[in-house]
Amino acid sequence: MSGDQTTDATRSGDPVDDLAARAVRLREEAERQLTVLADGASLCSIARSGRAFPGGKYHEGRAFVAAEVGRALRRGMAETQALQAAAARWLVVAPPSRRAVEEWAAYGEGGDDVLADLGGQD
Repeated sequence: MSGDQTTDATRSGDPVDDLAARAVRLREEAERQLTVLADGASLCSIARSGRAFPGGKYHEGRAFVAAEVGRALRRGMAETQALQAAAARWLVVAPPSRRAVEEWAAYGEGGDDVLADLGGQD
């Protein structure tokens, strides 16, 4: 094996499979970052402690949106529909009106970044 860990779905060139694989990778990376930043604590216990956690909230937003895209694709939506559904859900979960608060801003930015990453926007 050459060390190439590309999945058969990604190699197939099917854009939906490629989007699904990218969404999984982005969600997993966000979850790894959350684990490192939380240093073993649960996000709920951090929130109850009252300490700020904007760096973690950024990755939490990334994980949420990547998971939403993955769920939409598993429900059989086409790539464009899955991205639109995730974006619509994201506006409900993290509306711009809430983003004046530091942690909501970080959460929102994380989700927005994943939407841009998965949508191919720069």
